[in-house]
Amino acid sequence: MIGLLLIAGFSVFSSNLSSWYLGSGYGEVPLLLQIILVRFVFSGFSELCSNQICVAIGKEKYSTIATIISAVLNYIFDYFFIIKTGAIGATITTAICEFLVSLIFVLLAVKKDSFLLRIYFCLFGNIYFLL
Repeated sequence: MIGLLLIAGFSVFSSNLSSWYLGSGYGEVPLLLQIILVRFVFSGFSELCSNQICVAIGKEKYSTIATIISAVLNYIFDYFFIIKTGAIGATITTAICEFLVSLIFVLLAVKKDSFLLRIYFCLFGNIYFLL
């Protein structure tokens, strides 16, 4: 919950932050920051499934497999996207690969019956309404 608030804050203030800290010559940085912030949303899900579920049930190999798949896909996507779009392509591919690795983790956890999405989202919804 705190991470989502930080992501929203950085997204809103990205143009001010980049001009304050970097100066006026970095006009592309706010867009790059907003794109890479999407990665952090998916990163939380992949960390939940990787460290707290896969490791807890003794399936560390799934974490390694998903990370290797993501690294290979990121390398392949970067090869094509960076040539055409530069830094924006690199941030987009990083966000896409983080989404894919979190999707792999969630699918593996659901397949192994160690993670019930319905219960997780019900609990998350109840906590949300308590705030």
